[in-house]
Amino acid sequence: MVRRSVPRTFRFSSWVSLTLIIAYAVYFLRFLRLASWQDDSLGLDDWDQHTFYLEAVVRSLRGLEIPFWNPYYKGGMPIFENPQIRIFTPTVWLGVLFGSLQGLKLSIPLYYLAGCLGSWYLFDRTLQAHPLVTAFCSVTFVFSGFMAQHMFAGHANYMSVQLFPAIYACFHRFKTAGRAGFALAFSIFFAWVLWDGFVYGFLFLIFLYSVLGVLHFIQSPDLITLRKLSLLAILTLGFSAIRLIPAASFYVEQGAYFMPSGEILGPWQILQTFLSHSQHPVLARNFSPQAHNWWEYGNYVGFAPIVGLLLLLPFARRKDIPIAAATFLCLLLMAGEFHPFAPASLLAQIPGFGGMRCHARWGIVVLFCGVVLLASLVERARESIQWSARLALLFNGLLLVVFVYVAYDLRINRKPLNSVFETGVHARNLVFRKEKGIETVKTLPGYGAASSQYQAMLNHLSMREGYEMLSWPTRVSSIGEPGYRGEFYLMQMGRPVVPVSWSMNRLAFEVELDAPDILVVNQNFYRGWKASGDFTAESVDGLLGVRLKSGKNLLVLSYSSPFAVAGIAVTLVTLFGAIFLLWIRPRDPQFKSSQ
Repeated sequence: MVRRSVPRTFRFSSWVSLTLIIAYAVYFLRFLRLASWQDDSLGLDDWDQHTFYLEAVVRSLRGLEIPFWNPYYKGGMPIFENPQIRIFTPTVWLGVLFGSLQGLKLSIPLYYLAGCLGSWYLFDRTLQAHPLVTAFCSVTFVFSGFMAQHMFAGHANYMSVQLFPAIYACFHRFKTAGRAGFALAFSIFFAWVLWDGFVYGFLFLIFLYSVLGVLHFIQSPDLITLRKLSLLAILTLGFSAIRLIPAASFYVEQGAYFMPSGEILGPWQILQTFLSHSQHPVLARNFSPQAHNWWEYGNYVGFAPIVGLLLLLPFARRKDIPIAAATFLCLLLMAGEFHPFAPASLLAQIPGFGGMRCHARWGIVVLFCGVVLLASLVERARESIQWSARLALLFNGLLLVVFVYVAYDLRINRKPLNSVFETGVHARNLVFRKEKGIETVKTLPGYGAASSQYQAMLNHLSMREGYEMLSWPTRVSSIGEPGYRGEFYLMQMGRPVVPVSWSMNRLAFEVELDAPDILVVNQNFYRGWKASGDFTAESVDGLLGVRLKSGKNLLVLSYSSPFAVAGIAVTLVTLFGAIFLLWIRPRDPQFKSSQ
């Protein structure tokens, strides 16, 4: 579809398409003015989990510590090793500035804006589509049911799906122009999805760009193409190392619990995930034998994009083969493991992909590839009738009608996000104990959400139980149990100890003894715990302990993840290397496209 270089200045049509997209975003996000989105009302279901995850990172950063350890969760648990937790993304910094609850809420319009700008840049500036085509495809992807329905269910880590258009735009621009800046942007946005805890999205992107890369190499089997693809892979892995290295090491050692994904969806059921109204009381039911409510994982777009894509298939060309093949493969992945040699069955043999809980989630990749293909087909259809001014005018009018219809349809047929947060349930009303010292409880009664982890953390309580897919055995005792002896105690003497200072990663003690004893901290022991001086941190029946000597003992227990440190180092080296590459040769002559 692209036949000329993209101009460096805005065209009038660029302003038209951008205005249409932003105007619709304002219309779609009107619910953000509601009191429940502006006060400290808490969200239902998984909102508690992700607010709690964010609070652990925010509390560490506010204490000027790297967020290595979370003492409030399942007896203490490493942070970098949990792939669902955000690390150093805009949502985290919003949480630092405004608090975790408000930061999470503010990140919703931020990601919608990122999706709008990324889609506009892809369709208008990169593919140079007509402004109505740009607006139509952008709105269809950004405001589809996927993000709305996951936000309703509390899957706040899914928001970075809005980076998909920007990632593809950078891939396309680097493929054609060879600028190192596009390679850098591609790899950062790609890794950002993993930094933001969207593990499924990261796996989606790995599959998608593996397919696109292989097909691109088949079409252009030369050294230049190989160098381009290799650079993208190296940079992406390097920027992802900050999460990949600690998460992979933890997964290999500890394992994880995955609910088996046994659903097999037929063509009509797959179609329903794009057509059925998400909030419909009758349609919000399980597919049989699908284990999860489809409406939670659906992706409503309505009939118009699907019908338009099918009608315009005659305008497909050879250059559309990579994106069309990716669309078809992801449709097969949505169907599930219907055969031993089905794509989902084969992909499940690869570490990471085997834990896909719901194959219907591949629908967002199908939609993204579909709108990219649709933009090319519509543009070619427009070009084929430019010889007739009347036909061109009629076609543009039809595009406008379809855009208005789709925009309205997406607004009314989605989960009612305005009811995600319940006004009247406030975080400040949940504090029922004064801050003394950290204490471990087994669980807390629910306050309207599916769990109470955030509530516990607000009250300086460590919850032994938690909703977590990672395998993490814990031997801590909670208040009220026979074995509970406090959070810090001497094993032989049985008396409690009060730390001189306490933080998320660091404990300082001053203990004077008449005889040697063992100081026990009611938290899980894990490698990475260190003791100062000649003291040694060790496991005492699974708990963190250190042997003390007679006399005065001054010691500091601190935790740092060696694998997280290694990941941070690799990512920093990649960043400096990429900056050097960008500075030395922003456009490598050997990367110039032969197309």
